[in-house]
Amino acid sequence: PTGLYLEPAATNEITESTVLHGGNSGSLKELNTSDVVAPDGTNTAVRHHASSDGYKYSYPYGLNTNSNLAGKSGKRLSYWIKKGEYDEIRLTNGHHLKWVFSTKSFINSGTYTYNESFEEYPNGWFRLSYTIPTESSTHTLIGVNPATANTTLAYYWGFQLEDSSYATS
Repeated sequence: PTGLYLEPAATNEITESTVLHGGNSGSLKELNTSDVVAPDGTNTAVRHHASSDGYKYSYPYGLNTNSNLAGKSGKRLSYWIKKGEYDEIRLTNGHHLKWVFSTKSFINSGTYTYNESFEEYPNGWFRLSYTIPTESSTHTLIGVNPATANTTLAYYWGFQLEDSSYATS
């Protein structure tokens, strides 16, 4: 069908949608990087890189504390991602959900239901979308294990967390 599609309104619960938060030692985030052009044509992407060896991760909406996680389970998390120097990015704590650039696919351990989906965009960007499992709202770490010092894990842009079964535009 043709015509204008109107989707229901949804509120983005992430107030800083172009920021990665927290993370472990050596997990650095460079805001407004000039390395890449974001999906909207600006230099507002986040470059996630490692300054030391080991598991490197960050969070899309604040640190994994009980107060920050309250009420997040069952909500839809979406964002754009672009490949850095790693083919596989871990999207959850416990490594239950991963994104693989070379196959343009998710790997789901089967432990939780994420209802994951993706859309491919120009210039190597992908919009990933998945539901935070009701069993565990701590499943929001994004990173690489193991990472090597002085490497770029990936680029991110446009984080959204919505009380919806799908990501809105």
